[in-house]
Amino acid sequence: MPVKYACMTRSGKLVAEHPPAEQPKLAATLQKLLSGQNPREYRREIVQDNDVSYHILCTGSGDVIGCVTTSNVPSRVVFRMLDEIEPIVSSSSADIRNARKVLQQKIDFYNDPQNDKITSIIGTVAKAQDQMTIVIDQALERGKHLEGMSGKSQALADQAKKMEERSTELKRQFWWKNMRVLGAIGLVLLAIVIVIVLSACNPNFSAC
Repeated sequence: MPVKYACMTRSGKLVAEHPPAEQPKLAATLQKLLSGQNPREYRREIVQDNDVSYHILCTGSGDVIGCVTTSNVPSRVVFRMLDEIEPIVSSSSADIRNARKVLQQKIDFYNDPQNDKITSIIGTVAKAQDQMTIVIDQALERGKHLEGMSGKSQALADQAKKMEERSTELKRQFWWKNMRVLGAIGLVLLAIVIVIVLSACNPNFSAC
């Protein structure tokens, strides 16, 4: 996550913060936001400011707890942290001197992404989705390759069929050409035979 800074006020007075001096600008802004809240009204509020978010929880009993996080942190996670802090520091038996320690423990806990079960599950699902995407892309690539091979095979088959049809047509054409040649030769031979017969037997066949 990370939580950059958290603090708590009681009846408008700052009673705990963590870390105390690392984020002075963020701390000043959050403390100003908390001082403008009605500590006797129960409410939740989020204030966005560029790349950070200010989350505020008014408990309604005089305590106001707030924290600053990066803007990408889910609000449900932040308010879950504040909800866990509130009963510890706001109970009648709570020692306000331990509030800073509680803030530190919760910040350390929630800054560890492995402790956010939903975030951890989402991360696992995201990894699984990435892996599945890779597998699907590979399968699609193989499918495209197979489709390409199938297309080429079909094209070759179509080409072979056309060549076979063309060959059959050429054979038919040559057969008719041969038949015409043979017919012409037969007519020539028949004419020669007729001429020979007429020459030998006279036109009226009187010499035969």
